[in-house]
Amino acid sequence: MIYILRITNISTKCIFLSMLWLILLIPGCSREAVKFKCAPIFEVFICDKQSINAYIVKQGDNLYKIAKFYDVDIESLKKINNIDNSCKINTGSLLYIPLRDYSCKESIVKNIIDDDISQSSTYERAMFWEWPCSGLIKEYFDSKNRGIDIFSNIGEPILAAASGKVVYSGDGVRGLGKLIILSHDGGFITAYAHNSRLFVYNGQEVIKGYKIAEMGDSDSDFPKLHFEIRKNGLPVDPLIYLPK
Repeated sequence: MIYILRITNISTKCIFLSMLWLILLIPGCSREAVKFKCAPIFEVFICDKQSINAYIVKQGDNLYKIAKFYDVDIESLKKINNIDNSCKINTGSLLYIPLRDYSCKESIVKNIIDDDISQSSTYERAMFWEWPCSGLIKEYFDSKNRGIDIFSNIGEPILAAASGKVVYSGDGVRGLGKLIILSHDGGFITAYAHNSRLFVYNGQEVIKGYKIAEMGDSDSDFPKLHFEIRKNGLPVDPLIYLPK
């Protein structure tokens, strides 16, 4: 059983970006009674033909153009983002860019395009999801923030929320600490950030509930899991999919 509380807090400083998080106090409630949104997790960099950690798709972009600009293999780009052979990407979606050993001038992307995200079907919601860990949700999802933050203790088991394949396991994405990304059927990917230990490797197949990591505070002020679900490249509220 995972117990979830909302806690009143003042503003907190995210990486290169400050915003006010308003979280209501609801004592002693379970996750069934609460809807949540989340805090932003990504640093986005603009570089002159250099590698970046993540890229927000603009109108007129296509996968070939992005791969060429950042000098990455298109198949690697498709694989890490779980993009099918149609290579279709949506304006406003966020792509992971495979890291290269470059240095670049960091600048914040201030204007993020947010497309409407269609509601998932009942089948998709019930299809294969499980909670990735136990703890307290303190940051939650909205149009600017891309996942949920679950706070607990260092060493808390982090589990695969659905069966899938590891497309990234490492600590090369700045701001996310030790990170795991899984791809799943149906165009879904999940991301698990700020871990203390990683137990899976790139290319490994895992089943739902498999222990993939332990909670930590890597690139974070507190022990927590930042968890995301994306469908066809677009972030969706994990609480739509996770069991009630």
